[in-house]
Amino acid sequence: MSPRRGRRNGLKLDGLLLVDKPQDWTSHDVVNFVRGRYRLNKVGHGGTLDPMATGLLVLLMGKGTKCSDAVMGGQKVYEGTYTLGRTTNTQDAEGETVETHPVPEGLTREKLEALLPQFTGDIEQIPPMVSAIKKDGVALYKLARKGEVIERPPRPVTIYSYEITDIRLPEIDVRIVCSKGTYIRTLAHDFGQTLGCGAHLSALRRTSSGNFDVRNAIEVESIREMEIDQFQNRLLPLPVIQPKSAVPSFPAFTELPEQPVVLAIGAFDGLHLGHKHVIEQARSLAVRHQAQTGILRFSPHPSRVLHPENAPPLLSDETQISQNLALHGVDFQLRLPFNPELANLEAEDFLQQLNGGIPQLKGLVVGPNWRFGKKGRGDIHLLQSWAAENAIKVVIADGVEAQAELISSTRIRKLVQEGHMEKATNLLGRPYRLSGEVNHGKKYGRELGFPTANFTPNSERLLPPEGVYAMKVHLDDQIYMGAGYITHNPRLVEVHLLDFEEDLYGRELDVDLIHYQRAATPIADQESLRQRIQQDVNDIRKRLRP
Repeated sequence: MSPRRGRRNGLKLDGLLLVDKPQDWTSHDVVNFVRGRYRLNKVGHGGTLDPMATGLLVLLMGKGTKCSDAVMGGQKVYEGTYTLGRTTNTQDAEGETVETHPVPEGLTREKLEALLPQFTGDIEQIPPMVSAIKKDGVALYKLARKGEVIERPPRPVTIYSYEITDIRLPEIDVRIVCSKGTYIRTLAHDFGQTLGCGAHLSALRRTSSGNFDVRNAIEVESIREMEIDQFQNRLLPLPVIQPKSAVPSFPAFTELPEQPVVLAIGAFDGLHLGHKHVIEQARSLAVRHQAQTGILRFSPHPSRVLHPENAPPLLSDETQISQNLALHGVDFQLRLPFNPELANLEAEDFLQQLNGGIPQLKGLVVGPNWRFGKKGRGDIHLLQSWAAENAIKVVIADGVEAQAELISSTRIRKLVQEGHMEKATNLLGRPYRLSGEVNHGKKYGRELGFPTANFTPNSERLLPPEGVYAMKVHLDDQIYMGAGYITHNPRLVEVHLLDFEEDLYGRELDVDLIHYQRAATPIADQESLRQRIQQDVNDIRKRLRP
């Protein structure tokens, strides 16, 4: 079957479409097929996939073609397979064999995983000759077809997470979270070179790009059967190009402006990938109803009222939540005060208040386990029955899994508490962040030659284990490498910014925790402590920028 080609002029539609690209189709094949199928005026894509690869391809329609940078700039998640023992001239299975070597005996998961840290963090890659990068206006892959090989300067990329998910030697399966511009085939090649036997990429699937997930994508064959109105219902809203620093927050139904509204309801305490999926479902529903997208949350978290002695520490503070909501295109948040009166409100009465408080409520999106009302008696079935009677669309967003386990705030808290920062990053979709205003410390670090910026994190925030961390520090739209130390008593974050000498007192820092370097170790001798800190700084510099 070959893709259907189409004409360029035609119907004007604005939006995004998530497509699950089949194997052996190019990204341009998919674009041309969709353009021709509906005779669309303008269609592009946000990030090429090789013909061998499958998975998420984001199509850009109409004004969406001007949003390619916003679509392509987010983190990418790939699931792939490396085949050890064979190197090819394209670094994948479609190339010609260059070398073969036996796979080393006695390879264990521990030995393979020991290689991953050198490919994690900010690294540099030499692009493959089969890439679309241009040299003197000519794409490298065109030169490669002629048998030419030219020198390519290394390019910086970021590998946020790199894990081995299965081993079936000579094949290994990997899951990689990375920045735009990362070549997975080159990661496979370089992994094989380090192992000593060579390797090539034999399978690849993109499962996520930015806030978009392949589980919400449509297959090409389904598009072939869809009428134009069904196609339009699949379109997603355009990305937020310049988000506000924070979204408006309202404390009551009566404060909301009169307009059509779709609400996503939940705690959203960590705004992890599961929460983001709920928000994307709400935004899509809002597009179909020409409505605004709102978030309904409770303040404080219900557990702090119902079971204060067992209330879990927070994964995010309100500033971080508001900023992240803006980044995901949410128009406002409704933060209802949670008090004993609301806690004792029957489920039916809560729904009545919701309907009466928002006359133009068009839709609700909730997670699969959402409950409401007194003692959680309200469930999904009651919600759906009530919504049908009131002509309100309800979407039950599927839970999001990672490693065959549901992503949840509880799971992420456990990872943070144990110091598994990379794994927490995978589930959050971003590094775990602590923030605070720099205050004066005892200047021990300065005496040792490593001045630190010290701040006290929010008292309700979850802290990881005490010890040394590789950090990335956000300051005035710049990102700096940091070697940091966290203590619980007192609650304190100390961070030494690498290659930075300015005064930071009174300034606000956002610190991303990238890796738990080591546990706290008492060192009495000052010179030994200085040497230990220097070693930590060297190790962290290598980890963050090999």
